[in-house]
Amino acid sequence: MLLFKDKISGDEMFTDSSKYKLVDECIFEVECQHVTRKQGEIQLDGANPSAEELDEGTDESVESGLDLVLNMRLVETCFTKADYKNYLKTYTKALQEKWKEEGKSAEEIEDAKAKLTAAVKKVLPKLDDYQFFLG
Repeated sequence: MLLFKDKISGDEMFTDSSKYKLVDECIFEVECQHVTRKQGEIQLDGANPSAEELDEGTDESVESGLDLVLNMRLVETCFTKADYKNYLKTYTKALQEKWKEEGKSAEEIEDAKAKLTAAVKKVLPKLDDYQFFLG
């Protein structure tokens, strides 16, 4: 199993058990679905709850959200356009330092920055349509 981590923080973000694709060679888009889980309940894919079991109305701990977010214990964060630009500026600087440590050439770093800039230009006009999560 592949585990994808944030290059700077080291936080675990998702695994290859989720359907994902690399967009613009710099952003991962990961598919997930909204789920509701009861504390201690194990739900197998394709399993149907028994018709004989009635809900007894007990107070159980229930969590609801995106499966990926719940599985990886991610925390949602919100950005205004100004906040997002500022966050990316700081993050990109940290990435450049990390890439230098890893031995990337100046040309490779500039190419990656150009791809990131192009992707951000696509995201910014639709920022309110996106959800962002941190590990």
